[in-house]
Amino acid sequence: MTYTDRKELGKGFRDAFPVFLGYFAVSFTVGINAKNAGLTAFQASFMSFMNTTSAGQVAAIEIIGSGGSYIEILLSQIAINLRYLLMGAILSVRLDPEEKLGRRILVSFGLTDEIFALSSMQKPLNPCYPFGGWLMAMPGWTLGTLLGVLVDTIMPDSVASALSLSLYAMFMAIVIPPAKQDRKIALTIVFSMAASAACYYLIPGLSAGMKVVVLTLGISALAAAIFPVRETEDTEAKR
Repeated sequence: MTYTDRKELGKGFRDAFPVFLGYFAVSFTVGINAKNAGLTAFQASFMSFMNTTSAGQVAAIEIIGSGGSYIEILLSQIAINLRYLLMGAILSVRLDPEEKLGRRILVSFGLTDEIFALSSMQKPLNPCYPFGGWLMAMPGWTLGTLLGVLVDTIMPDSVASALSLSLYAMFMAIVIPPAKQDRKIALTIVFSMAASAACYYLIPGLSAGMKVVVLTLGISALAAAIFPVRETEDTEAKR
C-alpha cells in the first residue's frame, strides 16, 4: 500500500464517523426486529456485517419472520438493492482505468448510500477512500444490531415495540424533505402507500417478500413512465 493509499484510507475513515453514529442508532432497531423474527445475536450481527443496507435488511428480516422462502429473499434483495449497481457504475468510471479488479471489488462490497455520497465528492477517487469509510461505518451497523438483540431480551415489550418504530421514522425523515420540494416525488410516495395498503387488503395471500418485489418493480416502472427525467432536466440537476 502506497503513501497515497494510506492517506486516502485514513481520510475515508475519518469522514465516515458521522455515518458510524447514524448507523449505530438505526441498526439498534434492526436488532430488535431481528430478535422478534427469531434470529440469534450472532445471526443478526453477521447479517449486518455482510449486508450493510437498511431497506434490504429490514425486508429480509420481515420475510424471515413471516416464514418466507429463500427465493423471496433473493428477489426482494435484487429489487431493493438494484440502485447499488448504478452507484457502482458511477464510482467505477471515476477510478483509474488501470485499477486492479480486487480493489474495485472492495469498493463495491462496502458501497452504501452514505459511502457513495462521500465518495462521489472525491476527485480523483482512490479506492482506499470508500473502503476506509466502510471500515468506519460497518462496526456501527454491526454493533448496533448486536446491542439491539441483546437489549431486547431484557427490555419490556412495550418499550421494545416503541423503539422498533424508530426505523420507520428514519425512512419518513428521508422521504419527506424531497417530497416537499418535488410534487412528483410526493405523488409517488402517496401512491406507493395506497398501493401497499391495497395489496395488503385485496391480496392477503401474497407473501411479504413477493409484495416487496411486485410493489418495488411495479411502482418504479410506473413512476418512470409517468414522470420521465428529460435529458435537459438531468443536466440542470447535475449543475
